[in-house]
Amino acid sequence: MKDIPEFNLNRWSQRRQHEIKIPLHGSAVRPLSLAELQILAPDASLSSPVDHQLVLAYSKAQGSLKLRERIAEIHSGSAVKLTADNVIITPGSILANYLALAILAGPGDHVICQYPTFTQLWAIPKFQGVEVSLWKLKPGDNGWEASLDELKGLVRENTKAIIIKCVITLHPGATHPSSFILMMINNTTATQTTPPAPSSPPPPSSPSCPSPRSTTPHHALLRRGLCPALPRPSPSPSSTTPVPVATPTPPSIVSLPYPHTLATGSVSKAIGLPGIRIGWVISPSTAVLNRIMTARDYTTISVSLLDEGVAAFALAPGVLPALLARNLAICGRSIALLQAWVDGHSKGTGSGRVAWVPPQGAGTAFVRVFEKGGRGGRWMRRCLRRGW
Repeated sequence: MKDIPEFNLNRWSQRRQHEIKIPLHGSAVRPLSLAELQILAPDASLSSPVDHQLVLAYSKAQGSLKLRERIAEIHSGSAVKLTADNVIITPGSILANYLALAILAGPGDHVICQYPTFTQLWAIPKFQGVEVSLWKLKPGDNGWEASLDELKGLVRENTKAIIIKCVITLHPGATHPSSFILMMINNTTATQTTPPAPSSPPPPSSPSCPSPRSTTPHHALLRRGLCPALPRPSPSPSSTTPVPVATPTPPSIVSLPYPHTLATGSVSKAIGLPGIRIGWVISPSTAVLNRIMTARDYTTISVSLLDEGVAAFALAPGVLPALLARNLAICGRSIALLQAWVDGHSKGTGSGRVAWVPPQGAGTAFVRVFEKGGRGGRWMRRCLRRGW
């Protein structure tokens, strides 16, 4: 990938993120301190996110057993029970994404990617010589809308993956502005969208999500974000505008009865802990996980034991519901503030200078700024001067 261009979105935010007081560009819920996190435990006096007796050695290659067990539990469903062996811990989800994209397809292959989305998800395959088709979402009366018929029409014989970013949420796990609640991802339509597995298992040299050498067509569904199959947290009384949620709660993509699936996630966005670099890859396919570990060996020795300990504390059954309720309340208040601002400047009610598609199941959104003769540059510079 010697000719890959700059990641403009990341570079822009990296240059400016420390100049501002209100990070409007961010997609993570307001981060917690360790003290704030500890208070969320049922018995704060007996619990701590940090084990002060911890020996600061290397972690296990695949990641902490306790953390992997909890992530597997969160992603499991009634049809598929996952274990710690199905999980690989990575330093953040951006590396989890990179590893998955690196092993799923190569030159001569084809992938389908939801769009608009995080640039990494379509750019990495493209600059590895993979042909990429964009499954474009369209803003409509009901939010960002997707056509299942259009998706089916994009599938080819050499399609190796359908890449979907945070499409189903119970909480602000959908951290991209085009995130939406997509009820089509269920047992029935997932089977319709992806071809059935071959009648006999592929040979060892042709794993279930094959390498570019394989001629057997398989489709993997890649989804980024924390699994939504969690108990619904009670809404906070201080949240006047609750984040829309899916009812009934859709399952994690890796809990569907289709073996060629893979999901990545992290504690950065919905959980609000981007300062600990913890992400993961989870899949029911042993062959896929073996290839992920092979690729990971070239990028990562281990993940920080301190980070793993804090992540395990945050995801614990006694802490996670309270943490999600706190984050939902923050998102609800923030969405209400943004809605009021957009209403005051949109067509019909204000100056007509801005428009947006309100988020569904997410805490972020695209706000379009109509600037005469420009591309929003003057407006962005004005925001920066004000510390936004």
